[in-house]
Amino acid sequence: GKLCCLLSQNASGNAQVCLSVRLSVCLSVCLCVCLSVCLSVCLSVCLSVCL
Repeated sequence: GKLCCLLSQNASGNAQVCLSVRLSVCLSVCLCVCLSVCLSVCLSVCLSVCL
């Protein structure tokens, strides 16, 4: 997450970009894991972890 932050901040100086990229990566990894678990429970956990 931090590396992504540094890269995107160096590229555009935009912290919002960093946050959205980190969140989307986090959620996509989460979803991949969620597919083998109960999805609704997993998603709420995902959101609390990712946000």
